[in-house]
Amino acid sequence: MAILLTSESLNSWRRFRRAAHEALSKKAIQNYHPIQMKEATILVSSLLKPSADHKQDGHFKRRAASTIMSIVYDYPTILSDHDHAVERIEKFNGRLAQALTMGSYFVDIFPWMKSIPARSWIRFRSLTVNADG
Repeated sequence: MAILLTSESLNSWRRFRRAAHEALSKKAIQNYHPIQMKEATILVSSLLKPSADHKQDGHFKRRAASTIMSIVYDYPTILSDHDHAVERIEKFNGRLAQALTMGSYFVDIFPWMKSIPARSWIRFRSLTVNADG
């Protein structure tokens, strides 16, 4: 499978790489230290509290989501495992995992459907339903 590289895709790649470099350079990472220390403190205190459920993964998911959202989007610290934004991200990740599972689409079950031209599906686009409801 060949990848077609155009000047437009190269320019967008350069822009993304420049933005990533600015945000992830050694100098920029020093700005994230207070956020990471705050999140680590909250994580340790939540791990030390006795809880009814013995699942610890919720604490780590909350910490990861809170750290990323604080650094990337300047989102306030997430203190609850049931934050609205985190629940929406988890829901999206679940839908994405389901979509990537082998056999989720008819074309996985019926390989002959791969030969159907994409333009024949255009008239059926109006019948599609939004996944969010």
